[in-house]
Amino acid sequence: MSKSDGKFKDMSLDTEKQDLLCVIDYVARLVYVDSSTLILAVESQGGFVSCMVAAERSIDKLILLYPALCIPDDARKGYV
Repeated sequence: MSKSDGKFKDMSLDTEKQDLLCVIDYVARLVYVDSSTLILAVESQGGFVSCMVAAERSIDKLILLYPALCIPDDARKGYV
């Protein structure tokens, strides 16, 4: 198990997005990975973040398990 070097209070959708982009870039460079068929399997907030990333990057497939697509609406309602 790995441990984050960041602080929980500094976590945001933008920082999560940047982290995911870094992970994708790293994985795509691995010699045993076919970077043309990347598949993300994610849940909850990771689902929302992955949708943001997939809108910018070529992601072959998304497997969304109960994605928190309600985050923008909840934020507008003040449920943050």
